[in-house]
Amino acid sequence: MGSNIRNIHIIDNQYLTDQEIIDIARLTDYPSFFQTPSFAIRNRLLASDFIKDVRVRKGWYNRVTIYVTENRPLLSKDNYLVLEDGTLVEDNGNFSVPRLVNHVPDIQFSVLVESLSEIQVSILRKISEIEYTPNEIDDRRFLLHMNDGNIVYVNLDRFERIDQYDRILPTLEGKKGILYLDFGSHFEVRIE
Repeated sequence: MGSNIRNIHIIDNQYLTDQEIIDIARLTDYPSFFQTPSFAIRNRLLASDFIKDVRVRKGWYNRVTIYVTENRPLLSKDNYLVLEDGTLVEDNGNFSVPRLVNHVPDIQFSVLVESLSEIQVSILRKISEIEYTPNEIDDRRFLLHMNDGNIVYVNLDRFERIDQYDRILPTLEGKKGILYLDFGSHFEVRIE
């Protein structure tokens, strides 16, 4: 009979909690160190839609270290979470992600998911709602409702501009309004 796992360290998780990862890996009861192979832990974790990749290292003093690459949730759509690889999973409300409020054609939707996966996590968390707002000139235009009350127009071809939001915000001097990042870059104060 081997001794049990004594320490479990989870590295690089941002969305799943340490406990959720331990539960998925079935390590909750600190099973036998020697009878719990690394590949079994890895396979259990890879079965989760939220895990893109994982490495498991066993070390001295019965320590298990799990390095996680998450398949991060990007937005909520029709009671489902859309993960960065496009997978849809039931939205249980545990993740703070923007909500898509209307229908987006499939081609634009796949580009939107790809664009959201490339922006900074801190910026993604500042978006409360995403609305598809095509016009006669641009069928790739979106309106982002920010948690701070501002609205941002952005185009899929220039979506990376939203990463500049934190640098632009101080220049607005506390004013609320509409920031146009779709063509050019200008701000209109909203009059309420």
